[in-house]
Parts: sequence; structure tokens; C-alpha cells
Amino acid sequence: MRITDEALNEAIDGKRELGEIGLRAALKELRELRRGKLWTGDSKADSALILLDRIDVSNEDFDRIEQVKEIIRGIVNSK
Repeated sequence: MRITDEALNEAIDGKRELGEIGLRAALKELRELRRGKLWTGDSKADSALILLDRIDVSNEDFDRIEQVKEIIRGIVNSK
């Protein structure tokens, strides 16, 4: 799940609640940006990561999506 800039700004201003999943996603994205992990440098892999971020999932599936993203990054890094 990816948090839109608008939703994040509204949450910062106290106008919107992100909820547990939204907050987890925003914090994870920030951590990945800091680690330089958000993009792979491979356009097809980056597109797949973007598509995975746009899927609305339950709490149980959130971790599975993150595992799939790590697999994609691992495949790109092993090339």
C-alpha cells in the first residue's frame, strides 16, 4: 500500500487518520527511502513494486506483499 502525498499531508495536519495499515506503510516507505531500497534500477522490477504498493490488502496479506517485494529486489540484485 502506498500513501498518497495528499493523505500524508492531511494526516500531518490532523485532518485525516491513516489507520494502522496506512501508518505502517508510510513508515516502511520512509525507512526504505532512507536505506535506498525503494527502487531497484530495473524498470520492470520497479513497475512491479509500484503495482504491489497499490494493492489494498488486509493485515495478514500486508506482510506477504512485503515478502514478494523483497523477492523482486533479490532477483534484481542477483543479476
